[in-house]
Amino acid sequence: MICIPRRHLLGGALAVCTAIGSVSAGVAQAQRGSHAKQPHISAKPSNLMVNQSTALHGSGFPKRASITLHECASTSWIVPQQPCIEGLSVTVNTNGSGHFSTQFKVGVCEGAWSGPTQRTCYIGVPRPSGIDTMELVGAVTIQVSYP
Repeated sequence: MICIPRRHLLGGALAVCTAIGSVSAGVAQAQRGSHAKQPHISAKPSNLMVNQSTALHGSGFPKRASITLHECASTSWIVPQQPCIEGLSVTVNTNGSGHFSTQFKVGVCEGAWSGPTQRTCYIGVPRPSGIDTMELVGAVTIQVSYP
């Protein structure tokens, strides 16, 4: 147990020790006993031409939530970077099980080349994952071709 002494507050050290101990125990218990599904998105087709639509199906997201999907060039990045295509997103509502289905019209991200006129892109939900980093939650990989 970690304790942070507080000399100016009567009983402060005990309260701080209890709070930290409870948080640590809760995280450890969640790691041991968590059977919650991680967010996951699938795309059909996953190999398509620019300006075509793919059918997205998601699961493991928060129940009855509104989430916004973006097409991006990577699945994680540092905050000043902006790897997602500006203005290309779709907002969906998940059902009582955390699932959704929607259509998504793809663009061409600035991702890695996977052919002479094809890029590897990702569709997911951007979310902060640290002090200055973002991650694309549930990301599905797509291959986007263009003329």
